[in-house]
Amino acid sequence: MSISLTSGALPLTPKKSFYRVFLIFTIQDILLNIRRLNPP
Repeated sequence: MSISLTSGALPLTPKKSFYRVFLIFTIQDILLNIRRLNPP
């Protein structure tokens, strides 16, 4: 899912790339929760 976003990023240290993946997954989770609370 979000792996494509990180694979296109510039080379980072393992820790930074881990935090980036963690942030992307957290943002996706928040967006999913918002969509669940506010159905179209």
